[in-house]
Amino acid sequence: MRELSPYKRECAPHDLANESNRIKRACFGQPALLGASQTIEPNWLTPSLSSVPSHNNSASPFAISDSASPFPPSLDPQTAGNEVQEDTIIESSNDYELCCFGELLIDFISAAKLEQDNSHVPVELRFSGNAISLYVEGSGKYAGRLESKGITDLMQTYQVTLVTTLSCPSVNKKSTDAIQTSKTLHIVVYGFLKDMNGIGDSLEESDLFLQHPTEYDNRLEYLNPQYLLRPGSSIPRADDCIFQALPDRQSSDAVLEEKSKSQVHQVFDSASGPSFFFQVQQSLRLRTSLQEHQQKALAMMAEKDCGLIANTAFPSLWDRYTESDGDIKYEQAFPGLVVWTNTLVCGGVLADDMGLGKTLSTLALISWFLDLVENACLPESCRTTLIVAPNSTIPGWQEEIDQHIFQDQIRVILYHGSSRDQSAKSLTEYDIVLTTYGTLQSEWKLRNEESPLFSNTWARVVLDEAHHIRERSTQTFKAAAALRTSRRWCLTGTPIQNRLDDYGSLLSFIGVPPFTGKSTFDYWIGKPVTGGRPEGLARLRRLVSATCLRRTKDSVRQALSLPARIIRECSVQMDREDRELYEFFKRSASHLIAGMDAADSDNALANGNILSIINTLRLICNHGQSLLPDFAIQAWGKRSYQAVDSDLTVTKPGMCYSYLDEGHQALLDSVVCPRCANGSDSAMNNTAVGIEGNYQPSAKVRALMENLMVEQRSNSCVYSSKPIKSVVFTFWVKMLNLLEIALHKAGFRDDSCTVMIATIGSIGEGVDLTAANFVHFIEPHWNLMVEEQALDRVHRMGQTRDVVATRYITDDSMETRYAR
Repeated sequence: MRELSPYKRECAPHDLANESNRIKRACFGQPALLGASQTIEPNWLTPSLSSVPSHNNSASPFAISDSASPFPPSLDPQTAGNEVQEDTIIESSNDYELCCFGELLIDFISAAKLEQDNSHVPVELRFSGNAISLYVEGSGKYAGRLESKGITDLMQTYQVTLVTTLSCPSVNKKSTDAIQTSKTLHIVVYGFLKDMNGIGDSLEESDLFLQHPTEYDNRLEYLNPQYLLRPGSSIPRADDCIFQALPDRQSSDAVLEEKSKSQVHQVFDSASGPSFFFQVQQSLRLRTSLQEHQQKALAMMAEKDCGLIANTAFPSLWDRYTESDGDIKYEQAFPGLVVWTNTLVCGGVLADDMGLGKTLSTLALISWFLDLVENACLPESCRTTLIVAPNSTIPGWQEEIDQHIFQDQIRVILYHGSSRDQSAKSLTEYDIVLTTYGTLQSEWKLRNEESPLFSNTWARVVLDEAHHIRERSTQTFKAAAALRTSRRWCLTGTPIQNRLDDYGSLLSFIGVPPFTGKSTFDYWIGKPVTGGRPEGLARLRRLVSATCLRRTKDSVRQALSLPARIIRECSVQMDREDRELYEFFKRSASHLIAGMDAADSDNALANGNILSIINTLRLICNHGQSLLPDFAIQAWGKRSYQAVDSDLTVTKPGMCYSYLDEGHQALLDSVVCPRCANGSDSAMNNTAVGIEGNYQPSAKVRALMENLMVEQRSNSCVYSSKPIKSVVFTFWVKMLNLLEIALHKAGFRDDSCTVMIATIGSIGEGVDLTAANFVHFIEPHWNLMVEEQALDRVHRMGQTRDVVATRYITDDSMETRYAR
């Protein structure tokens, strides 16, 4: 780390009394990533040192005389040496030329009251670790405190000067109470030209973006490292920029509202590709003839696999661009964003509904590619495809390879388990290497440079059930991103579950510029969409159409002769005892909330106290007391609301991290999730489990048994050649035990196994349940996409009968609120 200057925090005073009405939050073509493959070639101009002030400038942080410069003499280019950063891609003899890099805007909350309300107050920054305290220049009055590791890292790593002002909203000056108000810290960043790209990358990593400055020293060159340019062009002067207000803070991490979610799903469902396209010759390695929609998938994947950007049949991110000298080039364009890059994007997302043959389409692509290699149309140096899949889907891949590929036409090896070391050195001798996310993550954690997964370069990497990488901070995502390949494919029937960044993570893995960074995706796509701005959906639609192919079952039902899918609801009335129990805990929740102020309510939500009662109500809807934890039963026995509140205050439910990436669902189900519940049976009331003689089914279970009986009675008279089979899904592990008792008591003991019971999370991937055609959901799931995934295991290609799904809803309960 280079030596820090004691003058780096100096800020020149500003007299901005006349500028307050003209200063606005600005965004103009910002932010965007500057990748290593992108080269900026601006017309370097010597900055004018005219003494005529800019109309955007009431005071300059740099005076014309050397004595007034905020930089110490040691930073003079004559004495600073010839140090040049290795990652700097701009070569210039003016490496130590002073530049303005733009303005940062940081919002924070502070109760500090300032006399200059609703104006820009010059402040100085005092650092303590990542904490930054703000003090009004001159008076030294405390103005607030915030934390920003990005700003701290910037100060410690680069020789910069920060000119800082604080904007404050108007407050009631007669009030003597401290009021928590939102304030915005404006930071104009100045530094040396040689540090330009490093500063831009450092800020990007911390989710900080440089805007066009509303005021700066116009005698210095303005060069924003996060502003993308086509070769030969230069950044417009801030004077000429059109400023517009930024929207309220939104994030692609946020759970989508129902309206936004519906709009986003419509965007994906419309990405079905063109009606006319050039068919790719199916390889003779395939023994299965492709359906029409699979032929289109092969055509799209072959086109994207080659990185074609000209004369494409499928939508492209790239627009044709003619330079002044007549040369034809291509650029990726959105309104307000232009990305120029020499990096080809090879790959994409195949997002067909579950059961439409994404595996077969992928095998068709690999077979087509191998034909090209063997016919010398492509170099043979790299021919191996790495397929990463959940452990549960590996047998499915092996079965489909055997089913669809002629014997000995494709060499396949499984890299998984304790025996994988024996095959490590020979993986590239095979055409397909199958491995699991668990194996990938395990070898990534070891940082083993000899791991064949990370040391080999693959012809392509295919992620099956790619929503496994939708959380960017996980080891799984980082491991997948570290794989060496020029072609990256994502297979998933659910590119969006609850959050828009589920899709953003896939783009980052594929390497679609400039959306490899979350902040850029948030700025251009996430925030406009979640903020309800129409340009957000327009951008998303173009991005999805150019990177995804998705067909729903409804869109191909006629072509595939898929049977119908029928969804029905079964309303259930609670038994009298269960209703009394339900109303008691419902009133307990009301007592708990009524005794809190707003801050306590938020804490109770975060700590799981209120959510624990919510889940208690869910359990009662299923099976009365039989599923409740001990503390709940004891409180009910005493009829004591205080006992409920007290136990909830002491109880700190553990978070099940396997559900964290399901947004709202994570919080609600973390109190007792299926995987945690299996290990917490000691906290449950076990009197009913295993004692069939004393078992009394709940109203829901009785309704289920009646429906199963009707279904099974129709076995002989309707489908004589194929028995009726039913699948029953529940969220709670403990509920499976109760269902097993109820089934035995109802006479379902046949060895032919016509009824299957399972937790809804255990059946989400890699399971073909087309042998069944009746589905039962004991309780509504918070995330309807989870129900869809389970149902799609039954209603898919290969199903020959109409599929009937029944959802059991308890009347006059919280289930009716989120299930209908």
